[in-house]
Amino acid sequence: MGRNSKFLFYIISLVIFLGVSIIIFFDVNENTESSNDVNEVSIIEDFKLRKNGDNGSIYTLDAKRAELFFDNKSFTFDNCTFRYTDINKVIDVSSSFCVYEVDSRVILEDSIKANYNKILLMGRDKSKLVYDIPGDFGEMSGGVIAKEGNNSIVADRMVFKKNEEFISFLGNVEVVYDR
Repeated sequence: MGRNSKFLFYIISLVIFLGVSIIIFFDVNENTESSNDVNEVSIIEDFKLRKNGDNGSIYTLDAKRAELFFDNKSFTFDNCTFRYTDINKVIDVSSSFCVYEVDSRVILEDSIKANYNKILLMGRDKSKLVYDIPGDFGEMSGGVIAKEGNNSIVADRMVFKKNEEFISFLGNVEVVYDR
């Protein structure tokens, strides 16, 4: 009888375990919504993205709030900071609104501020910065101010390439050098 009691105890325990598991499984599935809708949007608070690039470079993007759009594989951000670092340079760019199109480009609008090594770059009120990730180049339009110490350059737009040491300023360019 002792041997049969243990066997009966194991069977009853197994049945109770399976019963509880089935109840939990159905309860969780009833409260979980899944959607294959390509128009679905996910919201992420305190978003952080880090991606390793070529030759030891690192891209990071931080934002207070992010919205992920599944249909076009893009994110929009509120109060974002984009950072690129490699052996020779550090680029920090912040803006009140950003768009990241996965592996394609980063777009920053409104209140743009950037540091490129020791150069401070600021956008005017309606400025926009577009950085093409595969092409490794960017353009800021809508007015830009570049400062290093007491020296400054003001222009309508700025164009740069990641692997070049030069930044081009175009349209109504004003240069002030401190003597």
